[in-house]
Amino acid sequence: MMVTVTAASISNPSATGSTTLTIIGITVSIAPASATVDSEGTVPLTATVNNDPNNGGVTWSLQNTRLVCPRGGFGCHNVTFACTVGCGSFSPVSTSSGAPTTYTAPAKPPVGTVAAIATSVTSTGAKGLASIALRAISVSVLPTSASVGCELHAITYSYGEPRRGERRGRGRRSVDRNAKWGSTARQDAALSCPRIR
Repeated sequence: MMVTVTAASISNPSATGSTTLTIIGITVSIAPASATVDSEGTVPLTATVNNDPNNGGVTWSLQNTRLVCPRGGFGCHNVTFACTVGCGSFSPVSTSSGAPTTYTAPAKPPVGTVAAIATSVTSTGAKGLASIALRAISVSVLPTSASVGCELHAITYSYGEPRRGERRGRGRRSVDRNAKWGSTARQDAALSCPRIR
């Protein structure tokens, strides 16, 4: 910001002199400016505060930006808000200029994007931002497809004399791999597949 200071003579107000001053405000930057973190992973972040006469350091927070669409799907727009739950955490939550904090990612990333915010303690209007890409847990299965040979066998129910402890009329179930269809006993089908190791 630039400011012009003017001095005028008391005896002759038309006699003036001026100078221009450049006022440099507090600025905050974060390193690294972007990071990719796995589920429940960690990354160190460091904020540097410039032009702070009080050396007040920063406080750390998180924000979430997501696409919001009204009913009907027209007029979609991004909304950014402070995220206190589900976006991760910092330890410690306050640091001096040049001192690192550790960001820990959540187990399940939220919808949208996440950013780390470092806010100057001396001037809360001075902030630094670092974007954080969160990688969710993924599962893959190999091979992606497989073919196995299965056989169709006949199940024969025979009705003979009951064994000790059996009720009369209860059928005995047996798998006959060589049985042919059309016998007098009741038959069903059984599918036999090899065990996949």
